[in-house]
Amino acid sequence: ITNTLESGNGAVKSILVHSDKLFTAHQDNRIRVWKITVNDNNEFQQQKFTHLATLPTFVDRFSKILIPKNHVKIRRHKKCTWVHHVDTVSSLALSRDGTLLYSVSWDRTIKVWKTNDFTCLESVHNAHDDAINAITVSNDGYVYTGSADKKIKVWKKENGEKKHSLVDTLEKHKSGINALALNNDGSVLYSGACD
Repeated sequence: ITNTLESGNGAVKSILVHSDKLFTAHQDNRIRVWKITVNDNNEFQQQKFTHLATLPTFVDRFSKILIPKNHVKIRRHKKCTWVHHVDTVSSLALSRDGTLLYSVSWDRTIKVWKTNDFTCLESVHNAHDDAINAITVSNDGYVYTGSADKKIKVWKKENGEKKHSLVDTLEKHKSGINALALNNDGSVLYSGACD
């Protein structure tokens, strides 16, 4: 059975499924979260999708907008809160336990979201020198990002720290990185690029 779900403007760039939730990353700079309900109807299984949230949520945006330190410069005369992606959300990844959603964007940021209430916990600005196209997360918490700047960066949030910090930079590709994947135990990172 094929189900179609339409939402937002522009292309869907990434899709993730975890438990009963579907996460979609969009070209309109947003992430949408859907609840998946499976209905058994005689011989067919049908899925129903209920929209749960659009990230950043209204509550998250509103709680940040009133405090000036939460505003970041995105262009010469334009600011917005740090919870916003300001360009296409290109890729999504989940932590091993599914409690954290990671998103990357062509705006060169990495964002970390809680999956229980969809608040944004962290934003790493200027994580790369160009658009970020891919992200994957290892079981032990290492975050790998691939960018059009030809680099793969490795990030980790150490115990007791509030933010992820850069651990390593891998520079073997001759062109932009488009895809990343880890094997089951996280010991091998695979990368795909235009080269």
